[in-house]
Amino acid sequence: MNPAVMTAAELGRLRHTSIRRLFIGAGLGSVPFFAAVSASPVAVFGISGSQMLSGVSVAALSVGTGIGAAVFGQLMARRGRRAGLVAAYLMAAVGALFSVGGTAWGSVWLLIGGLLLFGAGHSANNLARYAAGELATAEHRGAAVGLVVWAATIGAVIGPNVLTPAGEVAETFGLDPLVGTYLLGMVLFAAVALFYFTRLRPEPSTIAVEDLGALPESGRRVSQLLTSFRVQIAALAMALSQFVMVLVMSVTPVHITSSGHGLGVVGVVLSSHFVGMYALSPLSGWIADRFGKMRAIWAGFGVLMLSVVAVAVTQSGGGMILAGPMFLVGFGWSLSFVAGSALVSEGLAYADRARLQGAVDTMVWSCSALAAALGGVLLGVFGYPSLSLLAGAVVLAGALVLLIRYRGRLPA
Repeated sequence: MNPAVMTAAELGRLRHTSIRRLFIGAGLGSVPFFAAVSASPVAVFGISGSQMLSGVSVAALSVGTGIGAAVFGQLMARRGRRAGLVAAYLMAAVGALFSVGGTAWGSVWLLIGGLLLFGAGHSANNLARYAAGELATAEHRGAAVGLVVWAATIGAVIGPNVLTPAGEVAETFGLDPLVGTYLLGMVLFAAVALFYFTRLRPEPSTIAVEDLGALPESGRRVSQLLTSFRVQIAALAMALSQFVMVLVMSVTPVHITSSGHGLGVVGVVLSSHFVGMYALSPLSGWIADRFGKMRAIWAGFGVLMLSVVAVAVTQSGGGMILAGPMFLVGFGWSLSFVAGSALVSEGLAYADRARLQGAVDTMVWSCSALAAALGGVLLGVFGYPSLSLLAGAVVLAGALVLLIRYRGRLPA
């Protein structure tokens, strides 16, 4: 299959097929990640007995994802998208194995180590959205990114709700119920690695659309690429929305269980949140394409501000009532994140693009890790409502930075 001798129609069909396969892999790979996001704070809390340590689990997932984005972004620049995706998912499977051991043996540090590797492998789910973006024309790039982000809806809906059945399977072997979450991760991550290795052909970077595929590599370092104000705006939008979302989300399971509710309520509330993040991402992509990426970012900031205030107001009891506000937290994230992802992908050659995307995702997930670590501390010191209002103040500060620093240079 040689793209150089294919007709435009054949090449277009091949690109659409590759996007669909990226979608399938990202969807399957998201299930164990969101199951782990839901279960890991509870697992750490159960082992350590400390609310303040509960956020460390999501921080470990986030740190791992940030490290993985840099490592596998560099690998993709050298060896292509498929090689980076396969290697990442295999690492995630190894991380799930370590997490099984940490949970079964009651070792917080082994669990955290496993979650670091788990998160590093999960970076593939995020980098896949960039691979989809380079297979779409500029006027449809936001929609292509949004489609692969939407794939995580599969994990958003299924992941938190497999805690009980996966736990029942683990219990039949005499294991802690939460071990089942990580056993499932081992199987699914390995399956996605095999799927991409066998089915993601030809290499996606070799069939990128003309406005991206024909650009010569600049040879500039990542630090030089980051001096672009367009890249800075995109990175700020993604990092801020990620920080605010994780700050609230990472402690919500502990708040719910500490209020006397079970894992079933955790699953419903987080499923609602994840659906807000991912199910509407095609809409977020359409908004970015139709009205401009900067307007979509502003809309995301507005929804985030509204949602975290709603969380603070309606948190009483920590039960099902949180499902609505947490859905809005997710949708505000989606608007800013999808628009920023599409914006940072434009105007660069493949190797420059892959290295820059990995670096930007590293920054985004570093902010995510900071938010998760701070979340547990702030929950223990100030409580859930005050933490939510602080998240709103962060959104306001980010909006002011955009207005003051980039006035007159904001893209459409």
